[in-house]
Amino acid sequence: MGAVHRALVVGVGRFAFGLGAATNMTDMLPWGFWKVFNMVAGAALATSGFVVAAIIYIFQLDKFKPVARFSILVGFLGYGSSLVALLFDIGLPHRGWHPFFMWNPHSFLFEVFWCVSVYWSVTAFELLPLITERFPFPKVTHFIHEIMLPAVILGITLSTMHHSSLGSLFMASPTRLYPLWFSLWIPPEFFISAMGAGLSVIVLLMIFFSWLYRQELKMSVFTSLVKGSAGLLILYFAIKCADFTINEKWNFVFGPDITWETYLFWIEISLQVIIPVIIFVNPVTRNSLLGLIVGTSSALIGIVMHRLNTGIVGYYRSAE
Repeated sequence: MGAVHRALVVGVGRFAFGLGAATNMTDMLPWGFWKVFNMVAGAALATSGFVVAAIIYIFQLDKFKPVARFSILVGFLGYGSSLVALLFDIGLPHRGWHPFFMWNPHSFLFEVFWCVSVYWSVTAFELLPLITERFPFPKVTHFIHEIMLPAVILGITLSTMHHSSLGSLFMASPTRLYPLWFSLWIPPEFFISAMGAGLSVIVLLMIFFSWLYRQELKMSVFTSLVKGSAGLLILYFAIKCADFTINEKWNFVFGPDITWETYLFWIEISLQVIIPVIIFVNPVTRNSLLGLIVGTSSALIGIVMHRLNTGIVGYYRSAE
């Protein structure tokens, strides 16, 4: 049986027997791998669209224009994939239109759904010039460029809101989520770490794209982007250290309360912050193609591991 046939069997089984049979989730472990990966981690990987758009349109740094459309395309495809995946994630896919008309403003997921949906529409609008430029309607293209700044500001606002809200989801279980990952500062931690990882991800994808289509590498742009990534990851690490100090959680990192979760946290923080930052702040490794690949790949794996640890691993002990 081919992969497509197996996927069809799983899809039919999911719709016939419900989420429980397809995900193995329970009340004690409410988050499945697929949900955390495709939305909580997936949204973080697709943040390059709004970050690069902010750099170009808000801070007026034209140096990064060569990667603008590619980064917006990554955001469009990433958030579009998350929205499609929601049809499998919700209990009754044929009611997927309900959140647009039946509001529940008390729910973090309701706000996430709206922000992701509208932000995906914003990325589609930002990509419109790719279509209009192919037709003899220069005034239409000019009009789109004229109102691009408000669209970018809207996209940044929406991304700030939904990344923060994704983090806020885990604030609802302070006694269950392991202290290494629970914090009242989860919303800014999620937002800042997503921006840092997003810049690394776009560099890694651009390197792959350049290799695949035999295009010249934009090394000067890449090195500037990873310096920005390093700065954001350092800020995230500083917030994490402040949280551990203020809330007295260093005993879970260095003892005496070291557990198997501690070792996973060390691996996570090494991949997410320490390795990328060491590579990105060093001019020699930062300007090396191998250094860029290693550093950006580490940041990508690290952000995914952080989201999986927060959404799944951190609940294991309380589910025993």
